[in-house]
Amino acid sequence: MIGREHRSERRHHTIEARIVERQVLGVGLDPSTPSWGTMLNDGRDYLLTAWWIATMPGIFLAVALTSINLMGSALEKARNRIYGGL
Repeated sequence: MIGREHRSERRHHTIEARIVERQVLGVGLDPSTPSWGTMLNDGRDYLLTAWWIATMPGIFLAVALTSINLMGSALEKARNRIYGGL
């Protein structure tokens, strides 16, 4: 189990390094590009006065991630039925 934890940690740091590398090289998203993450971040300052600025992107993000998770579960169940749980 210790080896698996080490590999997982190494993979996590490798992914973080690639993301930082892309941002430094200018390959990542432009900060002015609207995304749900930037909308959530911008809306934090207005939670008491205009709560919908952060709430709506948060709801859409939660629905999208839940949908992706449910689709993945359905695909896994279908695969297990076809291939017998391999």
